[in-house]
This record gives sequence, C-alpha cells and structure tokens, in this order.
Amino acid sequence: MANTIERKPRRKKIRLRRMVCAAVLAGVALYTAFLFVRIERGIYAKEKEAEQYRLQLEQEQERAAQLKESEQQVLSDDYYEKIAREKLGLVNVNEQVFVDVSKKSSVE
Repeated sequence: MANTIERKPRRKKIRLRRMVCAAVLAGVALYTAFLFVRIERGIYAKEKEAEQYRLQLEQEQERAAQLKESEQQVLSDDYYEKIAREKLGLVNVNEQVFVDVSKKSSVE
C-alpha cells in the first residue's frame, strides 16, 4: 500500500503541472492573438494613410501641370498682346481702330 499512497500525490502534481502548462499556453496564445489583431489594425491605418497621400500627390501633380501650362501661356506673345488690348487699350501698328460714336460717352 505504500506504493499507492505515493502515486496519488505524484498524479496530483502531474495534473497540476499539466494544468499550469495549459494555462500558460492559453495565455501565450491569447496574447499572440491580441498582438496580431493590434498589428493588423496598425497596418490597415497605415494603408489608409498611404492612400490619402497618393490622392494628395495626384492632386498636386495635376496642379503642377496646370501651373506649368499657365506659365507657358503667360510667356507667349499672344498673352502679352491680349493683356495689351484688354487692360491697356493698345493696338498693333497696322490695325485700323473703329470708334462707335453712337454710344454716348462721358467725355462730352
């Protein structure tokens, strides 16, 4: 009977060790799952932020193209001629100027 008495506490110790190991493994698994979910959320947020930056980059590239086009237009002779006609009232040397006298002017 001495053998049976020694076996019972030993079995209890083995069961306790297995339960502790199972609890530790379950804790590690839960912690790993928590970290995985947290990392996935971080990745999703960064991808969303990257998409916003891509859209912003596209808009800025379009704006840069428009500014480049405006710069080309401003540097052309046609633009200077248009401004001279509209803002300054100037005409080319060989052009004939017609004045509409039917309109009342404030000069009279």
